[in-house]
Amino acid sequence: NRGQEGLGILNELLISRYKEGTFEPILYESKEQALSVILEERRKSLVFRGYSRWTDLRRFLREPDWNGPSGRTVMGETYDLGLDPSNYYLQIPINEIELNPAL
Repeated sequence: NRGQEGLGILNELLISRYKEGTFEPILYESKEQALSVILEERRKSLVFRGYSRWTDLRRFLREPDWNGPSGRTVMGETYDLGLDPSNYYLQIPINEIELNPAL
């Protein structure tokens, strides 16, 4: 089971973050729970490395049981990309377009 394998690897990484003897291995009851735990840890581990998080979001759009990321509210304005893949495209930077008009 890939979820069990993923959690095994995650537990190996996490044990080094805890004081010796205080870490309790993460267990799961379902595939969905395992995936949720792994993605949450990945989100925390890859903070400030936005592209990795972005590719995770795009990749999981193809999963039929995935509900997508939750929206965010910033200064009273709610932003939600939903499940439309076109909402996850990144714009080509203007300087790249100027360097290559064929884009």
